[in-house]
Amino acid sequence: MASKKKKGEDYRGIPTPVCPNCQSNWFRMTVMFDEIGYMPSAYALEDAECFKCGALITPATPLDREPYPPCKICKEEEGLVDGYCWDCDPEFYDDEELDDN
Repeated sequence: MASKKKKGEDYRGIPTPVCPNCQSNWFRMTVMFDEIGYMPSAYALEDAECFKCGALITPATPLDREPYPPCKICKEEEGLVDGYCWDCDPEFYDDEELDDN
């Protein structure tokens, strides 16, 4: 007789982008696909399961994350790349320009 796989722990209720049990960021989830773009267009928040350990979790959404701080250069947009917005990527500035701001 085959043994049943034991389900993981239940961590549902606090949105998280990683499994609290094993720190994996791979999950099994119910998703809906866009028929035109072939990309996930929606997902269910009730039934996420860690792919590695089987723990049940509530997946995080963009609204659950802390906001990024303002860009270190322009101070107006959210810093997306190491604290800089896409328009102010420091690779395109020399050190003197950065020191002036």
